[in-house]
Amino acid sequence: MPLLVGPNSHFILDWNSRMLELTRGHLDVLTTHMYTLGAGSSPKVSKFMLDPKKLDRLWPKAREAAKLVKKFPPSRLWVGEAGGAYNSGRPGASDTFASSFWFNHNLGVLASSGYAAFCRQALVGGHYALLRTLQTSNTKDTSYVGGLRPNPDFYSALLWRRLVGRGSLDVTIGGGASDAVPVRAFGFCGLEGGTVVLILNFSGERTVDVNIKGIDGSIGGKDSVEYHLTSEAIDSREIALNGKILAPLPGGEIPDVISMGLRRKELRSESSVHLAPHSIAFVKYELDYKSCNYNDDRERA
Repeated sequence: MPLLVGPNSHFILDWNSRMLELTRGHLDVLTTHMYTLGAGSSPKVSKFMLDPKKLDRLWPKAREAAKLVKKFPPSRLWVGEAGGAYNSGRPGASDTFASSFWFNHNLGVLASSGYAAFCRQALVGGHYALLRTLQTSNTKDTSYVGGLRPNPDFYSALLWRRLVGRGSLDVTIGGGASDAVPVRAFGFCGLEGGTVVLILNFSGERTVDVNIKGIDGSIGGKDSVEYHLTSEAIDSREIALNGKILAPLPGGEIPDVISMGLRRKELRSESSVHLAPHSIAFVKYELDYKSCNYNDDRERA
């Protein structure tokens, strides 16, 4: 069924409110642009990607937009375009593992606030593309398929699509997280059942053991499967999932990331989640919540 979407501009409360009033009952989706890191030409982009306090400033604007849209059913809220830093991103930052931190943080905040979709700029083109092109005469490099190879953010997007369902959940973290070890966590209904918690360790120096608590108390002791994203360097264009470098298979297929998950009993006996410095973890718990509509997710999958 066709949808009427728009206006695909930066969110300005008064302007968007007036537009929704004028289109009441006709606009299916309110779309906004979002570039939380500023201009790609700024050397501060690399710093902002890894600054959780800077990234946390998205919360009030996201909640403001979601609150507005609720007044004008049946409108929904999407990010119509986002790439972190505008003007094609920043080379050496937007195409590296560092970019995975702002990207996952933005997705966590927006999904928790009521956004229903996130359109990433771009698939190919610019430094913020999900796929990079072969820029060398070395045509024997088999890691590129058709002249293309995924950048790190591609695999974060893939894990979101394979693991996260519709609906957010309140979670809190305990353990070693502190101002010295900045950690952020977001909880969601899992795709086709269960609960998924996204955890980001922004510290480049400290490991942390995180205990997860949900609305019904600790969920850390439940059976779980973990997916840890790491890299040998924060500015590397390589990314590993549970210690294995991710790259297209010889035939061009994308690795089956779900089969690469590790069950908690394979990692340790404790209930906490152990995060290395500068790492991101998706943890799928075998715990269903009544507030989650898993039937909708099964239709989407």
